Amino acid sequence: MTFSPFARFRNFTLTNLKSLLELYPDSFDSLTWDEAGNIIETRSKGYKKTAYQQACQFGLEDRSDPNNFRIQNYLYTFEDDNLLKYLGFWAYTYFAPNPYVNSHEEPILIFCEAGHRILESPNLEMSYDDFFGEKMGGGSQDILLNVLRNYCKPLKYKKIDGDNILFIEKDEIDHLNNLISFIEKEFPVGNSKDRSEFFDRYSYKSFCKFYGTNPNEDLDNVENNLLNHVNNVNKTKDKVGYNKIFYGIPGCGKSYHVENKVLKDVNKKDNVFRTTFYLDYSNSDFIGQIYPHVEDEKVTYEPIPGPFTKALERALSTDEMVYLVIEEINRGNAAAIFGDTFQLLDRLKKDNPDGRFAGDSEYPISNAFIEGYFDKRNKDIEKSGGVNKINFTKGRIIIPHNLTILATMNTSDQNVFPLDTAFKRRWDREKVVTEWSKVGDIKKMYILCSSITWEQFATTINNKMLQESQSGDVAISEDKQMGPYFIHENMLSKVENTGTNDDLIAFVSNVLDYLYNDVTKFDHSILFDKNIISYDMLYEKMRVYDQTGNDLFEGIFKDSVEKALVDVSVIEEPQDDDVEEESLEEPNE
Repeated sequence: MTFSPFARFRNFTLTNLKSLLELYPDSFDSLTWDEAGNIIETRSKGYKKTAYQQACQFGLEDRSDPNNFRIQNYLYTFEDDNLLKYLGFWAYTYFAPNPYVNSHEEPILIFCEAGHRILESPNLEMSYDDFFGEKMGGGSQDILLNVLRNYCKPLKYKKIDGDNILFIEKDEIDHLNNLISFIEKEFPVGNSKDRSEFFDRYSYKSFCKFYGTNPNEDLDNVENNLLNHVNNVNKTKDKVGYNKIFYGIPGCGKSYHVENKVLKDVNKKDNVFRTTFYLDYSNSDFIGQIYPHVEDEKVTYEPIPGPFTKALERALSTDEMVYLVIEEINRGNAAAIFGDTFQLLDRLKKDNPDGRFAGDSEYPISNAFIEGYFDKRNKDIEKSGGVNKINFTKGRIIIPHNLTILATMNTSDQNVFPLDTAFKRRWDREKVVTEWSKVGDIKKMYILCSSITWEQFATTINNKMLQESQSGDVAISEDKQMGPYFIHENMLSKVENTGTNDDLIAFVSNVLDYLYNDVTKFDHSILFDKNIISYDMLYEKMRVYDQTGNDLFEGIFKDSVEKALVDVSVIEEPQDDDVEEESLEEPNE
């Protein structure tokens, strides 16, 4: 069954709000709805047919008691600025179906529902037309679009190929998450059929509650108060925890990105826990295990927590955001390492009636080790007179909303475990791309014994490995390319044509080894000279090499690659294609 969220009368605008207010009788007391309706009808013929219904949906009228005429008379004290703020308050908190929208469908907070849809999208946008058709249908599609785009920051609007798109910018993710959580917590749907409750939802008291103001104080700064108020209400979860994998080519700066951008302003000493997965890394390494402990010639067995349990302990003991960082997540069998905690990676998208928040695990587990360790820790805390115990429930271990799990993944390495679909879908993923133009001094440093810069070498080889492989039987994947931080600057020189063969060996062992034994292992001729028939030959040739400058790699790489290295002295940054922005057609008023 479909329903229309509004009566098809007019758009919800300041002008139309004021025109409705002007229709009401001067006296607000001792009138029945029939009496008030007759007065209004003389001022606007046909009001009783459609307009009244929209006015009720607007939160202006209460039709719960036919003997008691009630309107939101506080709106008569508002100038235009605060009337616009009423429109915002109403738009954010409006739900349908409601007492004045006839439907048996489950009611939804429309702004929150749209916000969730956008946040769940990888590109932070959604088709409004698809959303409306799936969730509501019926008429007034254009009216609702105008409401969302005009009054519901941080939502933005654009039109692409005739499709109406709602979206947000990346830096508004936290704002939108906090706003949704605040509305869902402070303005839940309640009894969707109760007319009196619906009217009270838009009372002056509720208006002040929404904007975090005192009913007796000046409202001039009410709009500026909203965001601060939302953040205060959600102070224990101003950020919602998430799971995210950062991936990219070798040397693109994944770990640097996590450390210096994602964790830039984080208290790393107390709130960041780290580990690295590898071939033999196990669930007991990650979660923890029982170890023997000898004291006074007595052997006891103590639970020793792994990094996951340490991070979980901290998150359950504080309101601050805590981070677990997993380097090289695909170098170990990730699903086996997580074990039963795998299930905890499913997180709630919104606050739950049982008291759990958005970001908490959707499905709790029972884990004997974690529960036993937490029990022991709480007893130790109590004995020492501490009060900051670990807040957990036996049999219901969860990842709380203030624990974020970050991971890095190198997609090109050979010695890795592929992540299965069930595991990957529980993570957000972000490709890390480091532009050479934003790289520091290392890009200008020289390969030892040469006049070839690291940027010149890496970008040329990256381009040639892709180009040359296209003409052969073996195509090389893009993730085999070398990023700016593939090697350390101590393998390079700030001055050209310096160093010895011995100094050069570190570069050979790291870079040329990778290119020969990994990138071109199925067809060395993609990059290398046909006379190089083994890596040992390549290594030995470079070890005793007497070539320098631009000729350093003569006889190592094939002619076309060597020529490209020599000819390219300046690396041009790729230019963005000029894209003509489509003019946006305004929705019908």
